[in-house]
Amino acid sequence: ADDHVHVLLRFPAKRALAEVIQRLKGASSRILAQHTPAFAWQDGYWARSCNPDDLTALTHYLATQRAHHRDPAAREPWMTDDVP
Repeated sequence: ADDHVHVLLRFPAKRALAEVIQRLKGASSRILAQHTPAFAWQDGYWARSCNPDDLTALTHYLATQRAHHRDPAAREPWMTDDVP
């Protein structure tokens, strides 16, 4: 998608999610700014934990997300009718 990215991460439980996201956004911002000066991350993030048994399905979803986002009617799994 042009306006967001999906990332599958594994990190130690003692590491705070906010710290992981801060490092991910910080490092990628420095790299992307060299090639896309207008690049900027939005405020915030959405995260969800994953059962190891679901990794195969999740990996498939991530690998096919470009096709998923070409469908204008496609909705993300977390979208509900009561969220704009």
